[in-house]
Amino acid sequence: GLPGLVRLLRSSSEKVARQAVGALANLSVAPPNKAKIVSAGGLPLLINLLRSPSERIAEHAAGAIRNLSIAPEIEGQIVSGGGVPPLVELLRSKDKRIAVQAAVAVRNLTVHTHNKKALADAGAVGPLVALLTSPEKKLQEQAVVSLRNLSVPAENKRLLVDEGAIIPLVDILRPLAAGGEGEKKGKDDGKSGKEKDKKSAAAPKLDSNTRKVAEFAMGTLRNISVSGDLQKRVMDAAIVPLIVSITEKYARESRLVEQCASTIRNLGVDDDLAGELIQKYKVVPILVMLLRIHTNLSLKDGGKGKEGAESTRVLEQVAGALRNLSMSSQYREALVGEGVLPPLIELLNHSDAKVSEQAGIALRNLSEGVED
Repeated sequence: GLPGLVRLLRSSSEKVARQAVGALANLSVAPPNKAKIVSAGGLPLLINLLRSPSERIAEHAAGAIRNLSIAPEIEGQIVSGGGVPPLVELLRSKDKRIAVQAAVAVRNLTVHTHNKKALADAGAVGPLVALLTSPEKKLQEQAVVSLRNLSVPAENKRLLVDEGAIIPLVDILRPLAAGGEGEKKGKDDGKSGKEKDKKSAAAPKLDSNTRKVAEFAMGTLRNISVSGDLQKRVMDAAIVPLIVSITEKYARESRLVEQCASTIRNLGVDDDLAGELIQKYKVVPILVMLLRIHTNLSLKDGGKGKEGAESTRVLEQVAGALRNLSMSSQYREALVGEGVLPPLIELLNHSDAKVSEQAGIALRNLSEGVED
């Protein structure tokens, strides 16, 4: 049984220990077994085996920890039991299988607020940033999700920037702006090539993996852009032209463009950056486009379905971005000239209070100092 396998983790025989930890890695997938392994004293032994010189033992131990880290009642014990430092070290492993197991375990731990500081203090950010450029898509995906989670606390935002996260995050988004990579291939519907090109350009779709990585990369940059002292660093990485291109191309990818609009919203708080966003990068037309598209989508199924809820979140961020961009009187005339008034006025009657509030404040700002 499980207690017997746990006892075998102490074996001086590498073969026996490898077989025992491999069995526990498999058995730890089942929810009922997780607590049993911990109750049998398996957790500290598994943590110890993360440092095993045997690559296969380390891989299986990391796999078991990965499975155990899903359980809310166990993840804290992994951290308090000293599991984070060896997991961080395994992120640097040249063995793909070991690195993947460690990366998924770390990702699971980053979900919980109380673990974020421990992971940052253990040096997790540096190796996670390094994995953003990994040719192994699985490693890149786990790293970008972890960094998005770790970028939430204010004290971690600076750490991500200091570890060089901005450029590789931006680089992840470049292929989307260029177009083509990660797009779903449609079936032949008998339409002419010109008709197909027009339809594809209007609403291309991303495959699920590309979409997920892009959303989390953009979400990490959005979190970093919350900090006023880091906003210029984000702007200097040429993220805004990518946001404009991605939003134009994938306007209906609600969760992705929500992150894009939220980043513009954050950057627009600064008057100087707001001027660049409006005058240099021409972000207002794409914001107006998003308002028109997602106002209609947010009403689908009475606004109660998934698509309607996601579009409503887009509207909140876009209206909030226009609110911030309209704070400075010197840009208000330009905003009105770009046609922001009609879609904002339409949002005053939106069923979501946050959306109507942001639209109302933006309209109040625009009403001050703008000629009729």
